[in-house]
Amino acid sequence: MRYKLTTAVEPSNAGYSSGDGRYMEGQEASINTSARQNYTFQYWTLNGEKYSEESSFTYTMGDGKAEF
Repeated sequence: MRYKLTTAVEPSNAGYSSGDGRYMEGQEASINTSARQNYTFQYWTLNGEKYSEESSFTYTMGDGKAEF
């Protein structure tokens, strides 16, 4: 079974993110972001909880959907 991974930037015009897709449990996904001028990356949240202060990292997919 594949699980959905979604990334987003808030506010939506502050930059871009990548890594969206469907992944098997245990599969690695490269999560990345880049802030536009006048914006600063602060941290990622995973399903609403603070997760990482790194703008790029590798996430190992769990057994459910992930929303960054």
